[in-house]
Amino acid sequence: YQRRVRGTLATAMKTGIALLFVLFASAQACVPPDCSRVDHGTCVNACCKVQWVVQDEPETFVNKIAAHLAAQGGDGRYTLRQNNPTVQPWNSNTSFVVQGQHISLKNLYVDTLHFAVTPSATGSGSTVLAFSHSQDFVLGNFAYGDDGQNYKNLAFFIKGMGVAYDETTVMGCPLPSEVVPE
Repeated sequence: YQRRVRGTLATAMKTGIALLFVLFASAQACVPPDCSRVDHGTCVNACCKVQWVVQDEPETFVNKIAAHLAAQGGDGRYTLRQNNPTVQPWNSNTSFVVQGQHISLKNLYVDTLHFAVTPSATGSGSTVLAFSHSQDFVLGNFAYGDDGQNYKNLAFFIKGMGVAYDETTVMGCPLPSEVVPE
């Protein structure tokens, strides 16, 4: 009898550990690809800010961003934030801002997106500051870490636009080789 109880207990423990592993894996917010740029609290909670340099002039490109958001991006989970007007002047009459949101694939989080488009320093094209910020209010939780979702929000968005771009990280979402152990 004792041997049978120990065997049953060991089987139950193995099953429990396997179940916990499956639950943990399914709880990860970011679904690859582009999830390797994990942020931990750069903006108190997780965020990512990158700079893109593109060939289009600012007004043209910000309207392309707005249209891509309105079309729900490439995955049907992007939304355009309906400001009045949708595309707003930023810090000059040649700089513009548009805002949106993205819902993670597992419908766990709604992240905020901001795109500021300014004339490029080279005199042609645009510089885009693209920012993704983890959902602020998560019931019973706080978005200190993002599993790479903020970078993915931006990377998937720009790739889905089908434009050529150069990218530089401004803050948050470090490359895996830049991560400093906590």
